[in-house]
Amino acid sequence: MRKCIVAGIFFLSVFSSAFPAAKKIDIDFTKMGKTMAYAMLYNICFDQEKYIGKTMRIKGSFFMTEGERDGAKFYSVMIYDATACCQIGLDFIPRGNKKYPIDFPKDMEEIEITGTYSVTNKYGFEYFYLDVEEMP
Repeated sequence: MRKCIVAGIFFLSVFSSAFPAAKKIDIDFTKMGKTMAYAMLYNICFDQEKYIGKTMRIKGSFFMTEGERDGAKFYSVMIYDATACCQIGLDFIPRGNKKYPIDFPKDMEEIEITGTYSVTNKYGFEYFYLDVEEMP
């Protein structure tokens, strides 16, 4: 029995570096009920600076809109409260060479994304978005 324990500890110490550690998720909307997720995202929209740098995982309906000025594409994940009467969205920008519509779901299809809440300057305004690291 002792040999098995020692071998197990050896195996874990040698091979644990081969497997990357799971990324820490600061806010996981996927583990919240609909009303709580809606309320949390609503709070983020009104106190955005507090959440910059936080890693978030969110599941909801995909939605794409185009900017009126230059046709730039804006991607959002929309979540609904428990009664589905109210919705709120979180804009995101995927990393990599994602092409719309090939690499994205259709409008209103479910999507789950993970990323870091960030801010940039767009059209002379602060633009808050989720910098998406993981997108199916």
